[in-house]
Amino acid sequence: MVWKVKRTLLKYTVYHPDHSKIVRITVKRGSYIIEDAMGKNIVFICENRPFNLTINGNAGDGSADIELEVTDSLVRPPRATQLTLHWNGAIYTINQTDRRDFQIYRSGLQLGNITGILKRTAFVELPDDETMKFAALLYALADRMLHEDDICVI
Repeated sequence: MVWKVKRTLLKYTVYHPDHSKIVRITVKRGSYIIEDAMGKNIVFICENRPFNLTINGNAGDGSADIELEVTDSLVRPPRATQLTLHWNGAIYTINQTDRRDFQIYRSGLQLGNITGILKRTAFVELPDDETMKFAALLYALADRMLHEDDICVI
């Protein structure tokens, strides 16, 4: 199944393939809040220490660790290349490619993809048995990885 994610300022809306709005992702103070269409919180993602995320909510609890690439550049910050997600008893891995697309793995087998995350509309492709809550969670984590190497100019 392919979910469409549309981006606005600090908000993302996840649409079902039939074009109905199902989930909203909001970024507040570095944390991600995932809500259903009625505004009920599903998942809350926060960073409790550098490169370690805590995931809480009625969809399940988990944690994630971000790994950075090894670089010798003094100008460019290291890019997040991999995120390991411990979620509902399973271990998932999200890899960021050089083109800023994401590949999702479970137990070493490719589960899905996230493409077009730099554009206004991105696509999350997962098997049909995965839920929209899980798709929104994966998108939020991929977005967090994407912005790891952002530079704030003062």
